Amino acid sequence: MILRNMRLIILTLFISVILLSCDTTKLGKTKSTQFDGFWRIENRDIYEGMEIEIKNTEENKFVGVITKLNDNKFVKMFMNVGDKIVTDISRKSNFQFILKERKIASELFSAYGQNTTQEYRVVFENKNQINLGKNGGKGRYVRIEESLE
Repeated sequence: MILRNMRLIILTLFISVILLSCDTTKLGKTKSTQFDGFWRIENRDIYEGMEIEIKNTEENKFVGVITKLNDNKFVKMFMNVGDKIVTDISRKSNFQFILKERKIASELFSAYGQNTTQEYRVVFENKNQINLGKNGGKGRYVRIEESLE
């Protein structure tokens, strides 16, 4: 009887230690309003250094427009300040979202019947960084400043 109680106590302590050492930051629901603001694209080859503003529209849909281009010749050829680059952001789970981004030269892709957007699973690393793909492997958005609205 004592041995059985001792095993139960040890098992309870073991489970408690495991649960207390877990990362619980992802258990809460990330607010989608964290997307509002001005962002710089980093670690993304052709998009590197572009700046965008993501905001919630009247239709309760998040979109991102280009506020500053980079020096890439294809970006300058196919995109303009004011063009929509983030076409949609939707919730996948409490902390994960799907971000749809318009491809550079999407008009050209469309003319040949190709897909004009790219989807990424995104999570907030913190309030000021959005990781695209697993651990930011596809790039990241870094907050420049929060939206003034």
